[in-house]
Amino acid sequence: MSPIMHVPLSKLTLSPRNARKTGGHDVSDLAANIAAAGLLQNLIVAPSDAGPDQFEVIAGGRRLSALQLLEREGRLPDAIATDGVPCRRIDDEAAIIEASTAENTIRTPLHPADQFEAFKAMVDAGKSIADVAAHFNIAEVVVRQRLKLANVHPQLVQAYRDDEATLEQLQALAVTDDHTAQLDVWTQSRDRWEREPRELRRKLTAREIPSTDPRVLFVGLAAYEAAGGPVRRDLFSTREDAYVADGKLLDRLVDERAAELVADVQAEGWSWVEFKQRCDYSELAEYGRHPTEPTYQKPTAADKARIKEIDKRLEQLDKLLVEMGENGDDGTDDYDQLWQEQETLEAESQRLSAGTEIWPEEVKAVAGALLVLDVHGGVQIHRGRLQPGQSIKAGRVAGQAKSADQPKKPEISDALVRRLTAHRTLALQAELAANPEVALKAVVYTLIEDVERGIGYESPSPLKISLRQADLPDSADLKQAPARKALQLALKGWRDKGLPTTAAARRAWIFQQPTEVLLGLLALAAAYSVDAVHGKGSSKPVADALAVDLKLDMAKWWAPTAENYLAAVPKALVIEAVAEACGKDEAAALTTLKSAPAVAEAAKKLAGTGWLPKVLRGPGYAVGAKPKAATATKAKPTGKAKKAAKKKSAAAKASSGAAKSKTPAKKAPATGWRKK
Repeated sequence: MSPIMHVPLSKLTLSPRNARKTGGHDVSDLAANIAAAGLLQNLIVAPSDAGPDQFEVIAGGRRLSALQLLEREGRLPDAIATDGVPCRRIDDEAAIIEASTAENTIRTPLHPADQFEAFKAMVDAGKSIADVAAHFNIAEVVVRQRLKLANVHPQLVQAYRDDEATLEQLQALAVTDDHTAQLDVWTQSRDRWEREPRELRRKLTAREIPSTDPRVLFVGLAAYEAAGGPVRRDLFSTREDAYVADGKLLDRLVDERAAELVADVQAEGWSWVEFKQRCDYSELAEYGRHPTEPTYQKPTAADKARIKEIDKRLEQLDKLLVEMGENGDDGTDDYDQLWQEQETLEAESQRLSAGTEIWPEEVKAVAGALLVLDVHGGVQIHRGRLQPGQSIKAGRVAGQAKSADQPKKPEISDALVRRLTAHRTLALQAELAANPEVALKAVVYTLIEDVERGIGYESPSPLKISLRQADLPDSADLKQAPARKALQLALKGWRDKGLPTTAAARRAWIFQQPTEVLLGLLALAAAYSVDAVHGKGSSKPVADALAVDLKLDMAKWWAPTAENYLAAVPKALVIEAVAEACGKDEAAALTTLKSAPAVAEAAKKLAGTGWLPKVLRGPGYAVGAKPKAATATKAKPTGKAKKAAKKKSAAAKASSGAAKSKTPAKKAPATGWRKK
């Protein structure tokens, strides 16, 4: 092997025999690396016909270009500028071609996991993020992203190395630094859709306040941070999503800004002005309208100019949304953001076009204005409203308004309502899976509704029908819910009875089954699509109808405990629950206890009573009724199993008949029995 020789940079030229003919033109990153760490790999050269001291670079063309770039910029390392470029000379023609080809084909690129762990090692050794970025000529945000990935649980990084996880999934998991949470979300997500990056990110941030929350949009993320509020940003989100950690500070800032808006509207002369963070349609309806209608001042020149700007932007948004829909991007975060912008601009345009409201002074003297925070962080002002309990009779205000100082009745949170209705969803699923008759009716009804109303989505199936599962909250009590386990056992039961695990085998098996088996499978499939989850300001009456059809008794599937309900509601609601189920005397004993002991004692008193929160109650609900224990849903026996069951039943009847002559007859129980 020839020794290393040092050649002045001016004596080197790229050889036409160099194997790389395509790509590799951008050498800025390589130049930055050489400037920071020197030339780490020698060039391979051969004598040039241009002269005795001239050499052609047959391997290392990108390094040569990087050195020439550094020379032009005046950043060439001193050792190279003084001593020349370290090179290895090859004279044999066959060896020249072999060396150039090997240089450009044998080299294996660094795995991304190796790269971001190498970045972490450099930072741990004392390098700053800026130093690492300069070393590789990349943006500092790229270094931060790599360091964030290096902080993912080692088992998950290894899964990425083994092609069991994608880079996008790793980026989603990196939204938190909690290794336990990362691993839990990954291992507990069994189905493929549960491991979609968006779903992983949603689960890991379920208990945080996103920057898209109306309160954050109303206050402004910058104002929250200026007040000392901690923010955690998702480095991998295209929307630069951030998550707010201090909910109390956020609510205080909302109240402070709302007070300013209330004062501005109060200055218009209204008798009262109130601000609400949330107000659903039914609650807004309690604030009746004054029968007098306002007049409107025509839009000003500034308003008209703004309307033109909005119209121009709305045209752009229409085109963008149509294009994204045609390209299949209508389920992305970018699409949602544009859609929200469209809604906000349309509302602003309508308000400006209508003009400024002008109300008579006599109306302002008795009526007021309600300010409501909307989903986009804006504030809707409902002027000319009466307070709940008031009305206008004979031109005068009648009725007693509820005092603003009156303490609000304690209520459960929106998150808890969603979690409780998720339990109800699971219960409906478990019940429907065991009731093919109702399932058949529900599926037929759904299909006919699609026929009548129009189908809003395309499906690859010739039947144009597909399942869509409910978006259940991620909580421990739901994972251990008896109804969830019953549904899982129902599916396992069918698999035990022969339902294949591959698509081709399933089709062949299903097409050979009798109607009764198909009805059972239909019930199971329909059960998985049931969605009865809702928040405080909404409900799903169709789910109520299904609950009636199934004679759903939620007390079979859910009972109040400290973990799933009592510790998550105000103490007043805990006492109210005990009073309903056990009597006022039992409840009175809890009033002197602190919250934790009161919750523990209430859990004991409510056990076995069948008490349910209002959101879970249904027809036939009775406080204090002993609930039947939930049972695992089982697939109905078919074929030989059914015949065997009949023989066993006949034998049991014969045995029972022989015993009747010796045993006095017993009356049927008064309750808990129905004729089948």
